Amino acid sequence: MQRVLLLALSGLLIFAGFTVPAEAQALQWETEVGVGGVYKRGAWAPVCVDLTNRGPSTTAELTIPIPVLRQYGESRRVTRYTIQAEMPQNSVKRQFLYVPSGTLDKILLKQRGTRAIKRDLETLNEVSEQDLLLHVVGGDGALLKFLTGTPKQMGIGGPQWAAPLPPSPGRSGPVSEGELTVAHTPWHRMPDAWLGWDSSDAVILGNGALAEAREAAVAALIDWLRIGGTVFVPGGARAPLVASSPLGRYLPIQVSGTRTVPNLQELTHWIGKPITEQPCLIAAGNATRDATVLCGTREEPLVALRRVGAGHIVMTGFDYAAQPVKQWEGQAGMWTRMLAAAPCRTALTTVQTDTASRRYGYSEAGATVAAYVPEARLPSIWLMVGFLIAYIVALVPVNYIVLNKFDRRELAWLTTPLIVLVFTLAAYGTGYSIRGGKVVLNRLSVIEVMAGSDVARGRGYVGLFSPARRLYDLDLGDGVVGARDCDDSDMPGNVTVLGGPEPKISKIGMNMWTTRTFSVEFTASIGKGLDGTVEYDGKELSAKVTNNTGLPLTRCFLRGGSGQSKERALKPGETGSFTCTPMTTAVTRPGATWSPGGSQPTLSDMAVDRVIFGQSSYRPYYGGPPATTTPSRWPSLVAVCEEPLLPVKLRKGRPRIVDCNLLVARFPVLLKRGARMAVPQYLISRAIIESEGDVTTGDARSLGFGGSGRSSSQEAIKIADGSAVLQWRVPLHAAGGKASDINIRYQLKATDPGGSVMVPTPQPVPADPSEACLYNVAQGQWVPVGPTALTLSGAIEHRRIHPPAPWEFMSRDGQILLKLTAPEGTEATFSGLECKLELKTY
Repeated sequence: MQRVLLLALSGLLIFAGFTVPAEAQALQWETEVGVGGVYKRGAWAPVCVDLTNRGPSTTAELTIPIPVLRQYGESRRVTRYTIQAEMPQNSVKRQFLYVPSGTLDKILLKQRGTRAIKRDLETLNEVSEQDLLLHVVGGDGALLKFLTGTPKQMGIGGPQWAAPLPPSPGRSGPVSEGELTVAHTPWHRMPDAWLGWDSSDAVILGNGALAEAREAAVAALIDWLRIGGTVFVPGGARAPLVASSPLGRYLPIQVSGTRTVPNLQELTHWIGKPITEQPCLIAAGNATRDATVLCGTREEPLVALRRVGAGHIVMTGFDYAAQPVKQWEGQAGMWTRMLAAAPCRTALTTVQTDTASRRYGYSEAGATVAAYVPEARLPSIWLMVGFLIAYIVALVPVNYIVLNKFDRRELAWLTTPLIVLVFTLAAYGTGYSIRGGKVVLNRLSVIEVMAGSDVARGRGYVGLFSPARRLYDLDLGDGVVGARDCDDSDMPGNVTVLGGPEPKISKIGMNMWTTRTFSVEFTASIGKGLDGTVEYDGKELSAKVTNNTGLPLTRCFLRGGSGQSKERALKPGETGSFTCTPMTTAVTRPGATWSPGGSQPTLSDMAVDRVIFGQSSYRPYYGGPPATTTPSRWPSLVAVCEEPLLPVKLRKGRPRIVDCNLLVARFPVLLKRGARMAVPQYLISRAIIESEGDVTTGDARSLGFGGSGRSSSQEAIKIADGSAVLQWRVPLHAAGGKASDINIRYQLKATDPGGSVMVPTPQPVPADPSEACLYNVAQGQWVPVGPTALTLSGAIEHRRIHPPAPWEFMSRDGQILLKLTAPEGTEATFSGLECKLELKTY
């Protein structure tokens, strides 16, 4: 009998062992991290999961745990990014999770009634955040793969502008630091939310088959374009198909069909590389009114660019995936030129989170501000010292004197705990009176917009203050895609970020009288946006701005050139004028400091000082020195709005809500018509737009420039056996202008291949005619300008270029081109590059 029972039990165990794997195998799943399996470190990464259910109906729950980073390493806490899917029998579904990259490792699948299955994320292909990541969608999987591994083009300061470059005898190529990486994905695997493109520097359509993508995926791509992305669109035979898609309304070419041209020789003149002469099909139609033609004419545009919101869309009249462009030797130069024309600017809302820096105690300023709750402040040190002294005096001398006076010292066993109880209740009551019993929800958002844009990307910071130890849930409204735990303290439990139709942050554990912060990524609708322009007249920056957001803006001011205008409010529909005088000294914001017992700063005061001006030494809880700050030099309008724009709310309860939204508006800056002026440096853009040989850019000290003082912290260009073309450009009206003086300064350090300094001491090295050439617009050719050595400091020369006829070296639209060359067999480092301009505008 015993043997029979053992056999039966063994059979049941074997049956159970086979049954569980069979159920598990009924639901099959595959994962891919990033778009096309590639993502950039520090950005948000989409995780695509394909689910196939061959068994009975079930519920699948996908979870990716991400460790929370602390000041000295990873915390024991994790944030669980989760999404649930109902899987009927014989069904196939695709789910996306959006997670911060950097610590991706495992993914878990849990079915209803079974244990979770853990799997490694094996398709990890992470590129450096210094690289330029291009995603090709659809078409040939090998399209543009030849660009992978080539050094990326990089500006060396200031905004980059679209500017055609004259033909150069050298190879057109990008400038390193970092490199280009090209990834490919089919249409049906495009992410369904704009945050999925966070790693992408540009999206290139391999063909025009947008109909193969899901409707939500196309809408997500358009959203990403409008909030700052860059999209490249092919023409040729594919032009009508793209024009009829949802992307058609944003194209820079009004496509009316196609037509055949004898050749594409305009590309030869643009890039400087011959292209095969053969008939080619191009898009028929004119460039739109607000488009910029990079190659060709407005009636026959071959490459055109158009700004869409904060982003750019570039369309080629020809099909870059077809002949003769597909095998053209100048294709690499064409792509680097187009990428330079539509740069991705780093904004306040797109700064990637450096996971390593948080380990050393540097956190985002917005999260620090959102954690500011007056109820959470520490009490005065004198209050704590006085309370402690009173407790000790009452417990020992007073207790003893009173009991001794009545000769009842034996009652000390009763009076001592009574005194402790009284002071405990007094301490609790004092703390409650200071910190209160109300839940507080701070909602701070930073929204960076372009002039006239009706939608913008925002980064929101949520600070939750709890007067008790309990769990909370935060509902994430429309437009919110990603959420991240910013808290660096020991909080109880793990947090779950649930995606899907009703996203939320759940199981937020809080201790008594503590604050916890989160950041979220969202898109904000701002009516018709802010309209206006900024003009510089040689002395002041002036702006005329119309508030078309439909929102009351309580504090608005123009900043730029280390100066700041007076603050004023702008009602909906109101137009206001702002004048800002550039300064060289710091700007002091009165009333922004805090001290115990003094007035408390508002959330908007904190946000402006910490987020906009970057006052890192400001300490909201412990006081600090006067908030003396140095604003960004690039002009922008800062506006404060206290309306509830951040769609995050507490699921249960009625907290005290404090809203603050910072709108940072970027306006076109132009020089005043008909004026003579010296152009300030912060209005002159600088970029390297062409290179040949080994060219790198970076910090002067990191490139071996050495020295001390100003040059050690400047950006520099190192050239070995090659050359680099540097572009300066000033913002002029369409009428243009004429330069009356050009003065270019730079510092030079030259070495031989062995690394020894070639510059003799104390005599400066003679100027090499090929060292520096300016492009003569009048003659249409490069001209050696022969720099003059000014001073010699050790191995570093300070040189100057001062052309005798400056009006010949600046184009009508305000660009100056300088080619720097290192002689064969040498390595030259150029630092402190500066172009001073005086001109007259038309």
